[in-house]
Amino acid sequence: MGRLRPGRLIEPPPNPYQPSLVAVDKDPQVAALLERYLEGYQVLQAQDMEEVEELTQWHYLMAGSLMAMIPCLPIFFFQKTFVQGAVLTGLKG
Repeated sequence: MGRLRPGRLIEPPPNPYQPSLVAVDKDPQVAALLERYLEGYQVLQAQDMEEVEELTQWHYLMAGSLMAMIPCLPIFFFQKTFVQGAVLTGLKG
């Protein structure tokens, strides 16, 4: 396992609504290269996975997961009603 090092505070992206990309590399030229070719993207540089964890905005990921799950909930809870309705109507072929 990697050892913990004294953490330095990493600033979150200034605009959370702009698409962002995290470059995990110790070479700062990689982030500069990505920034040059990926217009419209905010390139953040991290040197290891600990820094990536600090940069990840978990509240946006959780909100997106919840929004994706909401349409499935009525089907899950009322699946018996849906199946009974399909059985009662029947299909003639």
